[in-house]
Amino acid sequence: MSDANLQRQITTYWDARGKSYDTSVGHSLRDEAEREIWLQLLREQLPLPPAHVLDVGTGTGFLAVLLSEVGHRVVGVDLSDGMLALAKEKCAGLALPPKLLVGDAHAPPGEPGSFDVVISRHLLWTLSDPLRALRNWLRLLRPGGLLIVIDGLWWAGGVNPADTDAMKPWHELWKMHYSAEVQVALPLMHAQTLEPIEALTHEAGLVDVTVVRLAALEQLERSRGSSSCEPQPRFLLCGRRSDAGDAS
Repeated sequence: MSDANLQRQITTYWDARGKSYDTSVGHSLRDEAEREIWLQLLREQLPLPPAHVLDVGTGTGFLAVLLSEVGHRVVGVDLSDGMLALAKEKCAGLALPPKLLVGDAHAPPGEPGSFDVVISRHLLWTLSDPLRALRNWLRLLRPGGLLIVIDGLWWAGGVNPADTDAMKPWHELWKMHYSAEVQVALPLMHAQTLEPIEALTHEAGLVDVTVVRLAALEQLERSRGSSSCEPQPRFLLCGRRSDAGDAS
């Protein structure tokens, strides 16, 4: 499968999935307790507002909205028109709405060295060339700028998260667009540990890399009995572009 066809399969799925995306556990804020967990997490990692932030693979605008609400200047990028349309609805009425653009997460638009922070959420696992993406994200950062990746080991321990959606309307779409051929082309989709992810960040040129386990979110999901399965490991990886401005 060509790179173009692979990306078309993935984008088509998320276009169709957009309207139901926020109904799934962990995709949107269900109450104030969950909102506070996310706000505290972001406060601990990001510089004080107003920072210039690029939200790569913004989807329905989860991070873009939260970061804009606390005063950051946010640009959100996604290839899915369907997801971006929903993000725009969420941004209506915000005092400082994010700028939302159509763009490929592998090579998002922007001038080199123009952002204080590049951030992504639930994206890295579905990239066909995560190393190229990380290098391009790093290139967009100012020297000393932060790169933050929030994701999960969704298939850890042999769990197939798609099984929990087996009775949902979008499950057939998943099987069609995330076929075995597509899945094998995504290097981090089935990662069982953080080692291959950390290795790629170092290869991309990220320095001072740290990883935080998102235990509070896992515990919240566990306490609500949202699933019959144990919550999959979730993490936040943070590093920075070197002060010398070196970006491979």
